[in-house]
Amino acid sequence: MPASKSMLQRALALALISQKEAYIHHFSWCDDSWAVRNIVETMGFKVEENDTSLHLIPTHSTSIPKLFSVGESGLALRMMIPILSCYLPEFSVKVEGSLRYRDVSDIQKNLSTLGLSATYDTEDFVWQIKGRLKPQSYLLDGRKSSQLVSGILMALGSLNKPSELRVKHLVSQTYVDLTMQMLKDIKVDIQHQNYERFYITPPDNYPNLSVNIEGDWSAAAFFMVIAAVRGHIALLGLNPQSKQADRSILEVLQQVGAQLQIKTSLNSVEVKHHQLKAFDFDATHCPDLFPPLAVLACFCEGESKIKGINRLANKESDRATAIEEQLTAVGVEITRKDNAFVIKGSAQMKSASLKSYNDHRMVMSAVCLALLSGQNIHIDSIKAISKSYPRFITDLQSFIPFTLEEKFYQEL
Repeated sequence: MPASKSMLQRALALALISQKEAYIHHFSWCDDSWAVRNIVETMGFKVEENDTSLHLIPTHSTSIPKLFSVGESGLALRMMIPILSCYLPEFSVKVEGSLRYRDVSDIQKNLSTLGLSATYDTEDFVWQIKGRLKPQSYLLDGRKSSQLVSGILMALGSLNKPSELRVKHLVSQTYVDLTMQMLKDIKVDIQHQNYERFYITPPDNYPNLSVNIEGDWSAAAFFMVIAAVRGHIALLGLNPQSKQADRSILEVLQQVGAQLQIKTSLNSVEVKHHQLKAFDFDATHCPDLFPPLAVLACFCEGESKIKGINRLANKESDRATAIEEQLTAVGVEITRKDNAFVIKGSAQMKSASLKSYNDHRMVMSAVCLALLSGQNIHIDSIKAISKSYPRFITDLQSFIPFTLEEKFYQEL
């Protein structure tokens, strides 16, 4: 499996925070991870890489440009703004793709509570940030995303005195768990009271970071779904005790009756096909699982329910509508009810043309539907997979041999 982009982005940011040499093992690049690497390099780090590891070396450059780019990465935007504000009193951040048009009102509102001025130029797609983050007590609204919470925790961990962060309505708590776990690698102490009050104490001296990046559970979920429906796969590099939110795919696979063999000591998960029954799952805290779970539901006997649709409105696409349109196109009955999808498993699907919505996870779900439905499925584009998993198609072909239209090879 590719390296977890959530972990790799955080590890790169930790190197910047520590201002020490860092070693990051088991990495793989995608557009989102490159965005954070570019920021770290712009901030004066030299990055050396071999086949398995990254070596980050601070150069303590005094000439730092004031314009950064986060590409289309929502995590990079929300994580790096508070971190950069610890070093620079004024800077700009350019965004690309769908991030130009997503609702980011939570960023502006929450940054103002930190004493930072954040304005967004809708013509040039650039954020202008002014002010410095200081070690004190802050209050944050976390109902839209946990990414800014993670960014602020990391930023406060870079300051020279303890701080307190109070958070209301936190979602995706497991991503905050991941952030806190990784901050321990540079000796930042974080205690919390029911995820509502966080107490952050930076160390007197940061150690050199050395971290192993786990395999990506978000990517693995699609392979596991394919195996559960028709096949058998053993995936390596996945920590069964991971803090990654999408490890919850295991709960669903157990619920539907797929055969699982989990070897914690080997970091491996094996999935085998079995007759699948309907499931009921709340994906509020792991919304990236919606696309693979929707595909899985198509092949389960009965009606499956996936809760938490409200978390899908502000992704690379209107992901709730995209899921509805994809499944409806192939003849699967899907309805919305009380913030949940109800999906009726279908023994017979139909040929269809599916949109990619320029959304990496919707491309992956479309490819899975094409492979599992037994029907002629046309997908308009696959280029969006570069955002999180550029090798998705080639890795999938090693599992299930298939061919692509010639035009798609130009997009890989």
